[in-house]
Amino acid sequence: MPEFTPGDRIRVRQCTDEHDPLPTGATGTVTHWNPHPQLRQLGVAWDAQHATSG
Repeated sequence: MPEFTPGDRIRVRQCTDEHDPLPTGATGTVTHWNPHPQLRQLGVAWDAQHATSG
């Protein structure tokens, strides 16, 4: 996984999270990035509330 910096812009290419799916093309701004090898975490402020497919 690449390194991120707060303020970087990202776009979803694919999301397989069945509990909180994101639509392809959703965009947001990185708020924090923890690159720890065993637990990588990326915080994102999404541009708009994404709808879940329920």
